[in-house]
Amino acid sequence: MPSTSVNVVAGTVGNGSCGTSATNFNGCIIEVADAKEADRADSSIDFVAPAVTAIPTPVAIHVTASGVPGKTVAAAITGRNFTSVARITGAAGSTISVTGVSKSVVRVKIKESAAAKKGTGTLVIRFKDGKSARVKYSVK
Repeated sequence: MPSTSVNVVAGTVGNGSCGTSATNFNGCIIEVADAKEADRADSSIDFVAPAVTAIPTPVAIHVTASGVPGKTVAAAITGRNFTSVARITGAAGSTISVTGVSKSVVRVKIKESAAAKKGTGTLVIRFKDGKSARVKYSVK
């Protein structure tokens, strides 16, 4: 059979269970034959895993404003490695709304209930990729 090259760009190889996990990538072959199967050949398929870049863990460092019982205040949470925010929770009775996100700042509105106690609370930022960060803030 003359020399031939094959390039599988996308789709299913074989029965779909070849090269789909680390345990079955070695057992893959490609078989080529003419219509009468008089001339045939096979060869193994080598899979190369794509490079994966680890996403750094987000870190929240500081909240620029304090919560005030019965009021809504605008604040910025500073830090690094921020991504899309799913939600932020605070002390019991507080409501946190996200108004903007960049890699180093999450802009929020913090609404404290009128019964909020003065002191220190924790904001928990949950990102859409499943990671989270915590930062202390004060209620005055």
